[in-house]
This record gives sequence, structure tokens and C-alpha cells, in this order.
Amino acid sequence: GMGSVHQLTMEQLMRKANIRMTHVPYKGSPPALTDLITGQVSAFFVTPNDGMPHVKAGKLRVLGVAAPQRMKVFPDVPTLAEAGYDVGFPVWLGVSVPAATPQPVIERLNGSLNDAMRLPEVTQRLMAGGFVVIERMTSKQSEDFARNEFELWGIFISSRNIKLETLD
Repeated sequence: GMGSVHQLTMEQLMRKANIRMTHVPYKGSPPALTDLITGQVSAFFVTPNDGMPHVKAGKLRVLGVAAPQRMKVFPDVPTLAEAGYDVGFPVWLGVSVPAATPQPVIERLNGSLNDAMRLPEVTQRLMAGGFVVIERMTSKQSEDFARNEFELWGIFISSRNIKLETLD
């Protein structure tokens, strides 16, 4: 879809590789994957969770990963940076609360989430799904990180003239 992580990563690749492709917006990964598998489209940046069953079934081939390091689920697949294209839209997960939430509640929630992220079974499950668990943050670091990401990607989106559209 317009403005999705898939489009933004492909836009980066097109810029770095000096190639042109036509963006085909979809209403989610399942229809895009169907068209990729059947040859209706030739490339798609897909999340490991969505693509894994098709890779295991031999229906898709992974050419590279847009991650800071090789993924445990695809150890023989190079990163795009290794292939000469330093691209990747960092998909990150966070938890938001209403703005009026008292700071002690935010700190307690943040601490509990960080404790959970230290559990081997949690990180192993995330990594099995293709996530790269990099760091845990304080609530202030998370807020600063999100603000910085919104600003940086807003500049990139504007520079590529990407407009959001509603698909009905």
C-alpha cells in the first residue's frame, strides 16, 4: 500500500540502485504475495513472518534482507548492504499510551516490557519470526527514537513525493 514499509524500502532500493519500478499498491501482504507467487509482479519487500511459509514451500526465493545483519531465519541470505545497497526501513515495535498517562505508570509499563524482552523465550520467538532484537530503551529513549524516526522518514517520503491514498 501507499506509504507502507514495503513501498518505502523499495523506494530506497530504487534510489540507491538507480533503477525504476512501478509501485502497485495492495490491500495488505496476502494479495501482494499471491501476485508475486503467480508472477503478476516481479518483486516485493515482504516481512519474514508473511513470506516464510512461501519460502519454505519453495514458492518464493529471498534475494536479500533489509536488516542491519543477516537474519537467523535466513542465515545464507546476504543483507542488502552486503550486496552494495544500504537500504532498509527499520520496522520497530513500541507501545503507546494516552498522553495524560502518569509518568510512574509509563515507567512501570516500560520496565515490565523490557523485563519481558530479556526472557530468552520471548527473544527466540521474535527472532524465529524474522525480527531482529537490537536493544531495549527507557521511555524517554523510546519517545526520542520515535520522534526522530517520524522526522527522518517524513523527509524521505516528501523527497520521493509519496502520497497516501485510501484503497476502497
